[in-house]
Amino acid sequence: QKAITPLPGVVLMRTIPIQQSPNQAITVTLDGNRWSLTIKTANDTMCVDVDLNDTPILRGQRAVAGMPVIPYRRLAAGQGNFMFVTERDENPWWERFTVDQSLHYVTAEDLV
Repeated sequence: QKAITPLPGVVLMRTIPIQQSPNQAITVTLDGNRWSLTIKTANDTMCVDVDLNDTPILRGQRAVAGMPVIPYRRLAAGQGNFMFVTERDENPWWERFTVDQSLHYVTAEDLV
């Protein structure tokens, strides 16, 4: 099978399935790493906890549209990152998940 090479400047994001639920836990293996994310409501915002290979790297990070969930590359140990994509860059909110908001993974190579 032939590998697909993205065009320069084009970032390929992998969609991570999320549910229309106020509190949820997701575990996925991406690029050989086990990621565990807990997405939860905190008053009127969504927050995310992130574990990489069973090591906690982030707790209570506010989810913001179009911004990396892990705010500092050093926390991700050179691995990829996650991003919420929403219509009109609205703040992520669980009632909009799967409607017009989604979670994506971006590889370390595409973050450069």
